[in-house]
Amino acid sequence: MDDAVAVAVKFGEGDAQYFLVYGRIFGSVETDALEAAVLRFAPSCGLEGSPTTATVCATLQEASGEPYFFECLFEMTRDAVSPSIGPYGRWRHGRWRKKIARDMNEGRKIWYLGRPTAAV
Repeated sequence: MDDAVAVAVKFGEGDAQYFLVYGRIFGSVETDALEAAVLRFAPSCGLEGSPTTATVCATLQEASGEPYFFECLFEMTRDAVSPSIGPYGRWRHGRWRKKIARDMNEGRKIWYLGRPTAAV
């Protein structure tokens, strides 16, 4: 499944922070375009340091332990089937993809999954 992908972003020497994005918006999971979009967005999350690298994760499982993973996944899937812009039919799907790609390049439709929490 490549429709939703997780992206790990490193801030200096710290632990990775995770983001959730649409995967097939720029074509068949074009990792460079996804990583670049998330790197542009990451500084707006108020995290310490500057983002140094972004890497598309092999699976969503890598980010599933983050505090807001399920909330963001739910919001993302709800957004994907919105009747006003959802990908219904070939013609509308193309328009939807272009809109999401534009949104991601402008820093929207990227979900920050939250700071890691300490184990209890």
